[in-house]
Amino acid sequence: MNNIASMKVNISSFDEKKIDGGKNNVVFYKMVIGFTKNNKNWFIEKRYSDFDALNVYLKEWCPSMPDLP
Repeated sequence: MNNIASMKVNISSFDEKKIDGGKNNVVFYKMVIGFTKNNKNWFIEKRYSDFDALNVYLKEWCPSMPDLP
């Protein structure tokens, strides 16, 4: 299992996309998540609400983790 201290998250950019048949605009954040221990990276796109839910989950799992920006 990877040590959370070796994890790095970088929000590299964002895109505004139309959803619901073009009725609504939503911002998706492009993130790079990586572990320095094994040099693996994942590239993902998530909405702000997904990013906020991840923050809540991580704070429950590791209360001493610093707040995400």
